[in-house]
Amino acid sequence: MRTFILLFLVTVVVSNCSLAVDTSDLDRGCPLPNQKVCGGACVNFDDPDFGCGSTSCAPCDPGRLQGFETWLCLEQQCRIGCPANFGCTRCMAALATDEDNCGSCGNKCEGRRCVNGACL
Repeated sequence: MRTFILLFLVTVVVSNCSLAVDTSDLDRGCPLPNQKVCGGACVNFDDPDFGCGSTSCAPCDPGRLQGFETWLCLEQQCRIGCPANFGCTRCMAALATDEDNCGSCGNKCEGRRCVNGACL
């Protein structure tokens, strides 16, 4: 009898596991504009981790990045860009402190220091 009760409880729990997580609201789409459903959750169109656009949830290809490059979403397309305060080839220059690329690529400080993107 105990085996039957245990088997019955396991069957009830397994067959009703969908009651633990209610995703029925996602069937109608996401509540905010410029969002899509990926992996059972609403995410922004402009999140490179879930692709850039309204249809795909595939992330932008991390294998193409070099140096400090990162993915950005522009016009619903994956584009390679640089994180804040980095730039130039493969985003390797710290524009706030690099004396050969101070504030912008190719701006040389000629023996002066680069502080916060300005030659001093």
